Order: sequence, then C-alpha cells, then structure tokens
Amino acid sequence: MPRLALNCIKKETMKTRILILVLILFYMPLMLAGQKTDKKPEKTTITGFVTDAKQNPVKGAIILIDKNKTSSVTDKKGFYKVKTHPDAGLITILSFDNGIGEASIEGRTTINFTLTEITSSQKDEYDYINLKNRQHQPNKINTEDDKYAGYSDIYEMLRGAVPGVTVTGNSINIRGASSFTLSTEPLFIVDGVQVSSITGIHPSEVKSIEVLKGSATTIYGSQGACGVIKITTKGSAGNK
Repeated sequence: MPRLALNCIKKETMKTRILILVLILFYMPLMLAGQKTDKKPEKTTITGFVTDAKQNPVKGAIILIDKNKTSSVTDKKGFYKVKTHPDAGLITILSFDNGIGEASIEGRTTINFTLTEITSSQKDEYDYINLKNRQHQPNKINTEDDKYAGYSDIYEMLRGAVPGVTVTGNSINIRGASSFTLSTEPLFIVDGVQVSSITGIHPSEVKSIEVLKGSATTIYGSQGACGVIKITTKGSAGNK
C-alpha cells in the first residue's frame, strides 16, 4: 500500500478516536446525572419536644408518620427524633396518659408539640385500643409466677405465655421482627450464651424470658435480625 494512502488511513483513524473521546466526555455528565435521579431520595430527620397541657415534658409518647407507628418514642425530656420519607405528610405524637398532637410536616425538620385530649374520632382513626395493647405488652416475663407452672415444654410456654411470639411446632417467629435472610428463627441466648436450640430446656428450669426486636437487637448484629429470645434459668450463675 502506498505510504500516502497509509498516512490518510492513520489520520482518519485518529480523527475517529478523537470524535469518540469527545462524545464520551460530552455524554458522561448526562449519564451520571441520569443515574443520580434514579437513586432513592434520602430520608429526612424530624426532631422536637413534646409537652402536656401544663408544659411538662412527656416521656414514652409514640411517634406516627402518616398514621403508621414508628419505633421512635420521646425520652424523659420529651425529646423525639424520627426519620421519614421526603413525601411524608403528617406526624402524630400519641401518649396514652397525656393525649395527642398532630401536625403537617410541610418540609419542616423541627416540630414541637403540646398534647391535647384525644377525641373518640381520633381513637377510631388511629386504632387507639390496638396501639395501646401493643404498647403495654411486656417484653420480659418472670416465669416463676405460679400461673406459668402448667407448661410441659419450652415451646408450649413461649406460645402461651410470651406476647408477640408465634410458635408452630418447634419453629418460632417474633412478630414485627424482619430479616433479609431466608431464616425467620430468632437468636437464642441462654444465661448469656448463644445456643442453637432450646429444646432441652424444661419450663420448670426457666426464671425469665425476654423478647428483643428492632433496635434492641443491634448489639447482636445480623444474627439478631429476626429478633432475640433471652432465657435466664434458675441455675444460672447470676441466680445462685
């Protein structure tokens, strides 16, 4: 091939490469911008203080977003902190002893409340009775009480005595606990030690049972994703 023709081919190849590079540099920002818009919007954090009619701080009030209960509650100073989706519209503070407060979020990140008496229509609207029953379910029971004496095995005891636990045969599920794994079995801790099974424990040996879920299981990492059942026996070192 003549040298002149070869040089022309090389020049055309170089032009093509430069053109491709220019197109990449031009369209790359557009592609990245498109990827950013596909991301889920970040959650918004709302904080504030809750007081009763006498301006006293309200402890233990539950926070609802768009009428759905969250895991957040007010602390002893009446302070709360809750994360919401950017499109959330309504925040509600509900205390079974002090009343209710409602507010439109409207992009605000700080909302304070003074609670007022809850009305009959609000009780129906928020399924008040069901919320109250769930709020006052104990997560720990002392099984030394005589009313727990009739159970023949540990699974029967969990099914009949421990709120928030579903037992089918030897399979246990903590209601309200969630997991990204295929397993739904909780983590078992007996006298401070993790065990794979509680089958060998007789109800007569049990001093107390505690059920943990949600943020209370954080210290157990991913193993506690389906909840944790802590059993303390009468023969444990702490009870001797």
